[in-house]
Amino acid sequence: MAGVKVSYVVIGEQALKGLDGLNLRCKNPYPVMQDFAGYMVGSVQRNFDAQGRPSKWAPLKFTSLSGWIGSRKTWSTKAGNLSKTGREALAGRKILTDTARLRNSINFVALAGGKGVEGFTNVKYAAIQQKGGTVVIPSFTARKKKMLFWPGAAHPVKAVKAHTVTIPARPFLMFQDEDIYGYLFPRLTAFAEGR
Repeated sequence: MAGVKVSYVVIGEQALKGLDGLNLRCKNPYPVMQDFAGYMVGSVQRNFDAQGRPSKWAPLKFTSLSGWIGSRKTWSTKAGNLSKTGREALAGRKILTDTARLRNSINFVALAGGKGVEGFTNVKYAAIQQKGGTVVIPSFTARKKKMLFWPGAAHPVKAVKAHTVTIPARPFLMFQDEDIYGYLFPRLTAFAEGR
């Protein structure tokens, strides 16, 4: 499967043995983990909203921004300047949320036995965004006159040479301390006490 997957085992074998004596239900806290899996989808959405938690993601490079702007024909004036609509869109531009495809593809499931949860997405470019790395861009020749147009470039551009691009890690599929200590552990305690 293309994409990225993150597992988080919350309850180890030693902890499960300790729970045996408390209550029979504690042997398999699967219902709590199912609830936590649903909660984690919202937590990852908050990672996107905050543009990285606990630390902010690396900002977009100028070349990424200019390519993004150039792909929207209505954002450039005839002189190649940015239109008012384009300036407003650029001011509100969020990292990893151009089409929201990645953001909307996040899923979490409870692991068998209720030991933890697993988060995943099947979007092909998710792994490079999560972990960072270098990507080779192959050479490209334009078949149409305006195919390779972006503001600020010397025109006409007829071809792009093969080159590498380094993408910084922007970990979006991650757990926060508040998820574990503020949400999950109180629910596991309540579950163990039969509440």
